[in-house]
Amino acid sequence: MKICGRKRWELPPGTVSLCPQKNILWDELTPRQHADIWRRIKSSNHEDLSALLYECDLTLKQNSQTKDLSGGMKRRLQLLVSLVGGSTICCLDEVSSGLDPLSRRKIWKILLANRGKRTFIQTTHYLEEADLLGDWIAVMSNGVIKCFGEPLELKNKFGNGYTVCVKDKQYFAKDPIAVTEILDGLEEQNVSVEGPTLEEVFLKLAKEEMDAANADNEETEEKVNLSSGRRIGSFFQALAQAKKRFLITRRHYFLIPILTIVLVGVTVWFSLPWIGKRLSTPCDVVHRYVMPGQEFHHREIYERDPLCVGPDKNILSSTTLNLTDLTIASTPEKMRETFVHLQNRNDENEYITDYMNGVAWPLSADITRVSSLLNMVNNIRFSQIVGYKGLRLQTGYGNLPFSHVTLDVPDADFSWIAFLGFLMLASAVWVSFPVLYPTYEKTRNVRSLQYSNQMSPLAVWAGHLLYEIPLMIIISTLIGVLLYGGIKLGKLSLFGPVTFSLVLIFFSIAATLLGYILSLKSRSQLSAFALSAALLLFFFVIFLGGNLLIITYTDPFMKKRNLNLFFYTLGWLHPVIPCVRAFYVAINGFQARCVNEDDLPSNFGGDWRLYGSCFFYLIVQSVVYFIFLVWNDVSSFHFSRRRQQTPDHEKSIISKNFDAEEIRLLGGSDDALQVIQLSKSFGKLKAVDNVTFGVQQGECLVICGPNSAGKTTILEQIGGVVKSDHGDILVQGDSITLNRGQARWHLGVCPQFDAQENLTVRQQLQFYADIKGIPKSQRHQNIETVMRVIGLAQFSERSCAILSGGNARKLSLAIALLGNPSILLLDEPSCGLDPMAKRIIWKVFPSLAAGRAVLLTTHDMTEAVELSNRVSILAKRLLAIGTIDNLRSGFGQSIQVDVMTSSTRATYDFLVSKYPQMIVIDESLDRNIKLQIPQPENSSYIVGLIKGLEEQKAALNIKHYSLKPIELEQIFLNVLQDWKVAEEGEEESEQR
Repeated sequence: MKICGRKRWELPPGTVSLCPQKNILWDELTPRQHADIWRRIKSSNHEDLSALLYECDLTLKQNSQTKDLSGGMKRRLQLLVSLVGGSTICCLDEVSSGLDPLSRRKIWKILLANRGKRTFIQTTHYLEEADLLGDWIAVMSNGVIKCFGEPLELKNKFGNGYTVCVKDKQYFAKDPIAVTEILDGLEEQNVSVEGPTLEEVFLKLAKEEMDAANADNEETEEKVNLSSGRRIGSFFQALAQAKKRFLITRRHYFLIPILTIVLVGVTVWFSLPWIGKRLSTPCDVVHRYVMPGQEFHHREIYERDPLCVGPDKNILSSTTLNLTDLTIASTPEKMRETFVHLQNRNDENEYITDYMNGVAWPLSADITRVSSLLNMVNNIRFSQIVGYKGLRLQTGYGNLPFSHVTLDVPDADFSWIAFLGFLMLASAVWVSFPVLYPTYEKTRNVRSLQYSNQMSPLAVWAGHLLYEIPLMIIISTLIGVLLYGGIKLGKLSLFGPVTFSLVLIFFSIAATLLGYILSLKSRSQLSAFALSAALLLFFFVIFLGGNLLIITYTDPFMKKRNLNLFFYTLGWLHPVIPCVRAFYVAINGFQARCVNEDDLPSNFGGDWRLYGSCFFYLIVQSVVYFIFLVWNDVSSFHFSRRRQQTPDHEKSIISKNFDAEEIRLLGGSDDALQVIQLSKSFGKLKAVDNVTFGVQQGECLVICGPNSAGKTTILEQIGGVVKSDHGDILVQGDSITLNRGQARWHLGVCPQFDAQENLTVRQQLQFYADIKGIPKSQRHQNIETVMRVIGLAQFSERSCAILSGGNARKLSLAIALLGNPSILLLDEPSCGLDPMAKRIIWKVFPSLAAGRAVLLTTHDMTEAVELSNRVSILAKRLLAIGTIDNLRSGFGQSIQVDVMTSSTRATYDFLVSKYPQMIVIDESLDRNIKLQIPQPENSSYIVGLIKGLEEQKAALNIKHYSLKPIELEQIFLNVLQDWKVAEEGEEESEQR
């Protein structure tokens, strides 16, 4: 490939630029910053950025962040990026795709202003855009150029010539002279003339492809027979949701074992230094009968262990006891009674003889106070018994007759905390993985599509949970086995290993449900995963840190009470807290298991003081989290039935345009779909303002409007996805306000977005057939029918994730048709389709829409003409509604004249001088001119115009010209101009 005789890499930097089909912009940067960055990347010239921003109509927004721009402004900014830096060859890929006619014409204006300065290579699906902007047009199919030439040249060569319409009759003529001959005989009749169009060229060239595509749709002339769906319970929808998740996982079946091995392996790896250590700790040996300030009797001494034996650090109370705080019962009678009783108990006598006589306390500075205290207690007790008042004690110091004494007491420490830390780190990853798919589901609008097609919120979240539970059981069991086996290596048992694994399962459920809640506000899968893991680790650190502070700084005799109180208070905050508490119980961390085991029914550990409280907290949290998830989605459908009063200064305008529609509906209409005085605001932004219309059974109403006119918002309110502020919606007589569930079963929704998942086309349709309740015996036949009619049969086994934009739109339409709904809501169903694919859909549309009420939104005015029975024009409020003939008579009684000439100014002066009522629509810089002439009362005016152009054809260098009635797009622009509607994002003028 050569450009200007040179190879691509030989051109100066920035010579060739690209404007991609989808915007690639930095949300946080401004348009001026974008322009400056790309100017520096592409060249070092000092281009006047202010002039370029003005040319692209971005001056007022040049210092605003890109994320705050409207869709049309973002597209102009992407075009600016292509133009900046002195690029002279610009490749534009569907530069106006998805824009409303108002925003599209601003793009056209920029391109026309650069005509002659730059070379544009542009792709488009809009034939009118190609007709207006193209000096040369190439029609391609399957990588092959079918034709190439100038627009009017192609029209004359491949078009069908002129059509003269007189009431119900049509006359065809190949050239303008033949048209004048026909019109001379029809002077007194109301006629219209249509010239050749680029659409005729395209259809003639694409005839072979369309015939091949239509060969598979032999039944499209008749109504498509589909089975009606029926309401099924949330349980069966939840099973369908879980089945879908398993199908998605099956496409990546190797990930689950790998993920499990990695999680468990990482935990084992980091746990190796502690495996085999004594992770459990013994119970404290501080007894209640030595509580400071309390009285105790000798009998209490012999009822429990009277001696503290063990390493210094295990006698945690040793530094806090004080002899002055100890009160000893001094009643001689009680003392004597105690010992008399003991003399008659041989076992207790033996106990005293064996354990109380001959005890030697090691001399250690750390336990001096303890040994002194106990020695003093024994001396006081002895003196009280024998009644001596002045007992003298003689002491001596010397080595014991043996070299050392070995006490078999576990040397416990806090190394288990590090092990717990690694376990919680692994758990943070493990319980955060389930949040990924629900976040994907939300960000890709999959959930909205499910809700719009009869899925219940209860079924959505229950299905996700059903899918995750088996993996939770596997991982929890593996962790329990790991802990049990590792601690057994240390010759200590894990308390209630089965119970502990059950706690881990409930912890997984609660933490997963909390992750689902976090996903509701997350903008990406990564942010949801990070937030879920970080929150778990945060509360783990808070709980563990609080326990350590209690152990370190509180009164040891209040330690147990404070630890329990801390857990009972914080246990509600996050599932990780009961889980950590269960770990304490399992290894007796912080003496959590030191309770009176005589009260425990078994070693199961279900007592409230052990695992019981952990189960309680986790179960309550799981129930609360699940209820919140369902409530959050259900509550978004609550409606207010207040009806907004129309301001007095607007009533005259409204009544002039569509008051009859409101009177018809409020007067007892039986329309299948009724939208009554609907209003919706998002903060201070008014999205829908007092809109009223109805759609009859078997009728197609098309809504046209600029971007952010409220079209999608209205469809979302009808579908029950967005609540309205005022008004009501009746679907087959059922109010969305009062009976949303029943009303939505009449709807089939094709949203503006393509919410496809990593399933095959057949599997995706199977899922929606399941949730819509199509009888099992008829599902296969219904799926095959919609795939054949829509044109997806050849892609039935292809993954939805790799479908082209056009086929993805077809799939959304097929989903809407399943269940045979009586009302179809189609939000820009042909967006992204090429002209041939559009026309294939348009051809089968009558059979698909037969007997249904259809509400369709579009930016393609040709589509509106082809499919609609009536057209409404919306810009937050309803501006006009009626048939195309009604709208044309009210806003467009004109004829459009297109002239291709090298003498634009001379041609314009000639036409205006001879026909002063002409209005210029678009005037290009060099060769194209479009004019609008008010509709003449008879055909003589048209005859004179054609004859005048033929006479001056050579003198004015007119190569081609054509006449046609004013198009719907021009009617649309006339209505917006009449109401002074500004482009999205710009300040609107006051309504007239």
